[in-house]
Amino acid sequence: MNPANPGAHSPSSHRGDSVSSSRETTTRFPLDDWMEAVETEHVPRSDLNQIVLDYLINAGHKDAAVKFAREAGIVLTVDVGLMDNRVKILDAAHDGRIADCMKLLEETSPDLLEYNMDVYVVVMKQMLLELIRERKISEALQYAQDVLAEKGAEDPTLLEDFERALALLAFDKPEESPYGDLLDLSKREEVKAQLNETMLAADGRSAESKLALICKMLLWSQDDLKKRGVTFPRLTDLATGLIVDNTDRSSGESHSVLQGLMM
Repeated sequence: MNPANPGAHSPSSHRGDSVSSSRETTTRFPLDDWMEAVETEHVPRSDLNQIVLDYLINAGHKDAAVKFAREAGIVLTVDVGLMDNRVKILDAAHDGRIADCMKLLEETSPDLLEYNMDVYVVVMKQMLLELIRERKISEALQYAQDVLAEKGAEDPTLLEDFERALALLAFDKPEESPYGDLLDLSKREEVKAQLNETMLAADGRSAESKLALICKMLLWSQDDLKKRGVTFPRLTDLATGLIVDNTDRSSGESHSVLQGLMM
């Protein structure tokens, strides 16, 4: 107690009160109340259809996009021919047919890689890796000498990356070498993703689908609520729509948003 003011509390007591108060006022939303609030939010079917169609187009699922648009009564605003070319290029990258990928790019978008040199370098490096994977040693060395050496001279920071790839040639089993990770099939997917983003941008489309942005916003919102001390049922699996009740740890109750939508 402050001698000058018998009615005042000491600073330490104020801190203690604020801590206990914050604990007492932690906001909790039981699963039933949370799901009731979610289910009262109405999203127009037309908006959901546009989100699905946007995802199919961005992901390159041409046939599915055309069929879905027809069944949903949506007029496609994209050039199906251009979309078909993009799918062929992405399929070639996925299969490791980088020479075919480059040829298709030159035929359909000759300036694309010229104005996106970072993607061009990634594609060239993958070309070298595919030659090494196929044990075409002489072709790999010739390619490195004719193409990669020139790019490395223009940008010395690329040399280390190219040299690491060339180091695979020193091993009888390059997949089992210290640089074997370069031959992982996931590298093809990285090339495919970068090409897809670049081609979408060239067509004036966002590199990320609306669905992907919504999912990111959802995860960010959940983290923000958690930081604010709010206890609520969390969406723990985007693929299945599983929501787990964190408000009552003894119950372990869960609910699937997708099941609710299908009922």
